[in-house]
Amino acid sequence: MMVFLLAAGAFIALVGAFLAGRAQGSAIARQIGAHVLPYLRKKAAEAQLELRPANPRASEAEAVLEACKLADQLTEHDRREVGLSNTVEMQRPPQ
Repeated sequence: MMVFLLAAGAFIALVGAFLAGRAQGSAIARQIGAHVLPYLRKKAAEAQLELRPANPRASEAEAVLEACKLADQLTEHDRREVGLSNTVEMQRPPQ
């Protein structure tokens, strides 16, 4: 009987931890959709990257996915800009 109660308590604790993790993940996804995604969209527009229209009915998972894609595009854009920028010739010190 004691083993059964211990197993039941462990199961309830695991379910509680799982639900708490889902709630926290959902809260993080809402924050990304509300704060990070608009910033990334603004920066992508400034960099003249092609953007899809914003979808106000996008799910939380879609908002996180779009934020990740925009971050990847902005990173790639920055890498290309650094690679294409002019280099400055440094003067050699006298020998």
